[in-house]
Amino acid sequence: MTDWLEMYRPSLGEMCSNPAVGGTIDFIGVGSASPGEKDQLIGFEMKTRTTNRTETKEKDRRDTLFLLRGQSLHNDCLDAQCDNASLRYCRIKCTDPEFSDYITSSHEAIQCLHHAYLYDLNFVCLVIGDRNGNLEAGIFVEFTKYLKESYGKVLQDLYNFGLEWVYKIDIDSDDWPENEIKASLHRLDSPMSYESFETLWRIKSCVKDKMQLPIPRLARMLPLSKSAWNVAKPGSDTLTFLMKQVPIKLPNKSPDVLVTSRSLMMFTTVIHRLFHMISCKEEDIDHYKDSEHYQNAASHRQPYYKSVEEIARILMDFDRNDFGSADSHPNQTVTM
Repeated sequence: MTDWLEMYRPSLGEMCSNPAVGGTIDFIGVGSASPGEKDQLIGFEMKTRTTNRTETKEKDRRDTLFLLRGQSLHNDCLDAQCDNASLRYCRIKCTDPEFSDYITSSHEAIQCLHHAYLYDLNFVCLVIGDRNGNLEAGIFVEFTKYLKESYGKVLQDLYNFGLEWVYKIDIDSDDWPENEIKASLHRLDSPMSYESFETLWRIKSCVKDKMQLPIPRLARMLPLSKSAWNVAKPGSDTLTFLMKQVPIKLPNKSPDVLVTSRSLMMFTTVIHRLFHMISCKEEDIDHYKDSEHYQNAASHRQPYYKSVEEIARILMDFDRNDFGSADSHPNQTVTM
């Protein structure tokens, strides 16, 4: 690897010539993509493979490169003397036919291109790590001037097609498209009301016009009270997300019915976790990498909706007073 003179972590950025183009990059460093080259600004986009699915995809990507090119990469590997480095640290041009072998995700490729266009960078390094903080790969992507200009034209077309009013029409003017916005929110089945949209829009105008700062996503603008609530309520949000997977049709929406159904659903989440513990074999415990791996495997063994079905069946057996009968449980004997 090369030595880096400086590393910076910029905040939200905006292109001076086109305020509609903005974004956040993880790091910008001063250095070179290969030893012996002149120093320049290079962007860094950090990605972490935290799930079993993404870890497997990353392993398949490295295995593909190994099988196709062996231990030595033809396109200027940063440290060809190190077997691992020849696969972990590499450099490729955006126009190379093998580009998709190095960056398999189109979303990550577009994100690197966006950084290169926004900050006018020749290189963007996609840094990939695993769930334990270990470095899996560092891919230096060289973007051509032609590709960046073409990408800028695409963004300009999108701006002209549907975003120009966002930056040029004042909310208090007669040209403000109130009816069109209401129709769009209805068509998208958005949980946001027009009044909420208007409030966020005025906050955006204050950030942009009075504070002279880049515009963040409207969804990121939250009142302080709601932001504090989101930080203090992560456990309950997890249960809420779990219970939403099984929608229940209630006879009515009275407060008593809502509270009772909510209490019963919270009870099912506790039983669901107990099912996970019971269904796990003792000899399999040591095979899990961490708690997340165990949780993913348990969710595949017993999804939440199956737990709800099992609980409903048991409660119906109780209601019929035949919980201990052999017919209701042909494979087990229950003594009450």
